[in-house]
Amino acid sequence: DWAVSLDQLPYYKRDVAKAKELLKEAGLEKGFKLSITASPAYPEFISIALVIQRQLKDVGIEAVLDQVEWGTFITKWRERNFDSFVSYNASGNDPDRALWAALHSKGTVNAFQFSNADVDKLLDQGRVVVDRAKRIAVYKDAQIKIAEQAPLMFLYTRTEYVAYRDVVQAFKLNPVDPFRNIIDTWIK
Repeated sequence: DWAVSLDQLPYYKRDVAKAKELLKEAGLEKGFKLSITASPAYPEFISIALVIQRQLKDVGIEAVLDQVEWGTFITKWRERNFDSFVSYNASGNDPDRALWAALHSKGTVNAFQFSNADVDKLLDQGRVVVDRAKRIAVYKDAQIKIAEQAPLMFLYTRTEYVAYRDVVQAFKLNPVDPFRNIIDTWIK
């Protein structure tokens, strides 16, 4: 219900010639160097960073992979000490969980340092609108505005699978963190 269908979202197609033209307009026709910080604690992040590195090379941008262990990654992320990074954003069953903290100007985990008054207004509105249909419309508008601005790339949604035996009792799967409620779990 909450997500805008992909065919309704604005997105940018890969266009090497246009990218080079925009870099030239910005006075960066010779390219530049930037780092992509990622942690091998999540091997898929390294794979993603390598694909991005290769694609940036096509337009003259030298992307250097900065592989750091997870604790260092978190420190760099908290201090906003990076050029770019590959990570994840857990969402859950309500868009406020994923969007406000990460993409509101005052968001607690807005590592992108993204600031857009229209997006802020929509995200604030989404927090107070009670009618579900109206909330859905507000968050769909917010998603479109965010996609237009492209402060980050949403690359994929990871599916978590959890299996357990019938002797495991009181286990409640949490959509954000599968093991969040593990303290209440016991073995029969």
